Amino acid sequence: MTQNIREFIGMKKDTMTRADELLDSILITIFEGFEIYFNIQRQNYSKLEDFFHDFLIKHPNKEYVANWFFTKGIPQLNQLDTPINIVFDIEAFLEYEQFILDTDITEGTMHDFLYSITEIIPAINTYVSEYYEEAINGSLPQQEDVILSSVSLINDPQSFITDQQALTWSVEMPKSSANKEQAELLLSI
Repeated sequence: MTQNIREFIGMKKDTMTRADELLDSILITIFEGFEIYFNIQRQNYSKLEDFFHDFLIKHPNKEYVANWFFTKGIPQLNQLDTPINIVFDIEAFLEYEQFILDTDITEGTMHDFLYSITEIIPAINTYVSEYYEEAINGSLPQQEDVILSSVSLINDPQSFITDQQALTWSVEMPKSSANKEQAELLLSI
């Protein structure tokens, strides 16, 4: 019953941009984590409800995972059920979140994986929502060009000269809305 991840979750909008593809990849990775840690494969189900129905049969002591997903995760994903515009900052943030999730799954434990889910979905929703809200209000930071004209390259590494004043970098840390209480609730069992 292989289908795309958006249909499986119940999202209505198609994947249209690179940011949408990155979000899809994150969602696929989440369910790969369920396969690794809980031995349940998304490909065997046509709907999320059926997936979690069998998940609860196999893991009745993990009811809190399904509850969190339906009460917290899905409502936040539904807010993202729109094509995400092509914005470099959003793409970079999604790539970063994908990396963190991959690391939590491949190098972490089941608890790392569950904690990661409770952080990643709210963080993406908040970051994208706040980004567009700031764009509407006109308060997005201005990106600055990196000026390289004052850099001289000479074959001798000892002679590398650069004007530090001319190199300007603009870096913003992503904001996370992960609720520590929710994450601790998932890890309480």
